[in-house]
Amino acid sequence: MMNKWRWRWPAAVLTMAIGIYAVRDAEPRITTATAPVVVAAASSTAMTGAAPAQTMTSLFQRGHPPTPAEMAAIRQQRKQRMQAQGYPTPDAYFEMDLKQLNALADKGDVYAMLQLGEQYYNESASLQWDQDYNFNADPQQLGKQYLGDAAIAGHLHTGLVLAQKYLNDQQPDEAYAWLLLSKRLGDPAASSQLEELAGRLTPAQQQTARQRLAELDFRVKVRYTGG
Repeated sequence: MMNKWRWRWPAAVLTMAIGIYAVRDAEPRITTATAPVVVAAASSTAMTGAAPAQTMTSLFQRGHPPTPAEMAAIRQQRKQRMQAQGYPTPDAYFEMDLKQLNALADKGDVYAMLQLGEQYYNESASLQWDQDYNFNADPQQLGKQYLGDAAIAGHLHTGLVLAQKYLNDQQPDEAYAWLLLSKRLGDPAASSQLEELAGRLTPAQQQTARQRLAELDFRVKVRYTGG
């Protein structure tokens, strides 16, 4: 019974398919590198409104890339936001694309970490047009990771900024842990915020935060003493 109802390709379709494959096999093959994150040139074109096909943007993107004027406005808003929260970077870092910032962050550049953290956390929609955008991680979680790296690397005020983001994301125990670390590292603004937040946490949440602080302390120790 199964053979009786087996579906068959029409003869004309099979003939056309055979012809296509014959032509394809006759053409010279070109071997190219396929690693998605290795690009020969910096992604400055992606930040100036070039078409997706020219910037090798992800197939998952939608809409149109920001125009140069829109990108300038986004950078200005970021600068104002970072200055208001107390963790600005030199102006040159606002002009860098992700490839440049990633390279500097890998070398321990705190300013690059701050830029990556702020951009992934607040600007992922426009950032997706950069050819080095990380589509494999949640952008806000990745942003907090970069900010955490900056705090561990010694940027004093970043712990407070990160704590506020965790509060915004309804993670008060994580926020409390970063405030504890900030106080331990010498940020004078941490104490008052710790007192205010402590009254809102359950004993179990405070215990979770102190366990998390032990992990952060270990990261600081490894950073500065090599273990």
